[in-house]
Amino acid sequence: MYFPDRNVSKMLIGGTFFTWVRPASGPNGLEDFAYLAVSYFSRRQGESDLDALHRVERQTNIGIDGTSRNGISVSSQETTFQGMVALERTFHGDLRSMNIVSTIVAHKSGIFAISGVGHSSRYRLTQLRAMRDSFRIVEQTDSDDKMNEPALIDFTSMSGASGRIGSQLFSPEGEPISLQLPSGEIHAEEVGGFRQYRWTGPLRQGPIKGVAAEIKLFVVPRSPNLSEIEAIEEAKQRIRPMPPDSIQVANVSDITTTCDGHETASTTFEIPAQKTRNHVAYIADSSAVYVLLAVGADDSWPNRKWDEVLASVRFSK
Repeated sequence: MYFPDRNVSKMLIGGTFFTWVRPASGPNGLEDFAYLAVSYFSRRQGESDLDALHRVERQTNIGIDGTSRNGISVSSQETTFQGMVALERTFHGDLRSMNIVSTIVAHKSGIFAISGVGHSSRYRLTQLRAMRDSFRIVEQTDSDDKMNEPALIDFTSMSGASGRIGSQLFSPEGEPISLQLPSGEIHAEEVGGFRQYRWTGPLRQGPIKGVAAEIKLFVVPRSPNLSEIEAIEEAKQRIRPMPPDSIQVANVSDITTTCDGHETASTTFEIPAQKTRNHVAYIADSSAVYVLLAVGADDSWPNRKWDEVLASVRFSK
């Protein structure tokens, strides 16, 4: 899991807590404050995922019934997180300009509680969600199939995490979408009547020296009274990255999926003459379809990197 730096403390209090804290400062003592944590709790034999989630929620003193604490109430909603059963918690009341994320996840090895709190003047909700969404479980097995306490991925700066596609959080101004992109400059442009945000960089040399990877995000307004699938089909006619001559492309793969609960159509194809692998995803939102394009040398853009980009997509509510 990614934290801003390596100053992470470990505590054992009914569970195992890994926490990162930035002390409060400023006129009201809150402007710089931030608290990020992931906690691990053992499972009980025969306990269902939901029973375990609610037990941990009560154990951490945040009641599923919305019990008030210091004038703040909490409500929970059952959901899924990275394919696992989870509880997403929402806080109500006077939060004193604090942004909060709180998710409890059920895994076969244990229950994980992921929390992030930060003052809105310094920490956007999308940043806290990016911290939460960087959470990964390192699978472990041994001869008797029992799970040891899972290890945590090394803590690395969210603004420069090496070895991953997601090294900076990008959220276009005025748009509800956010996603993780490689570090580097992102250019805002008008192309064909659409807003485009473009990242270009030499991800690595590839088979053709100097070949650069490129990621683009188009904002395509959707026509009224269209279903999400119809809006995606409309956007496909307006943004068409695949060459019209099918003989120019190879290894075409189409899938229908979702990105943060939004209907998504994703296509991967290769252009042998250019030795590139290309990806495009059409992600439907209420007012626009977001078209995400990525192209790179065919050995520098494996499908897993594209999957990481899609998995990082989030929409503010």
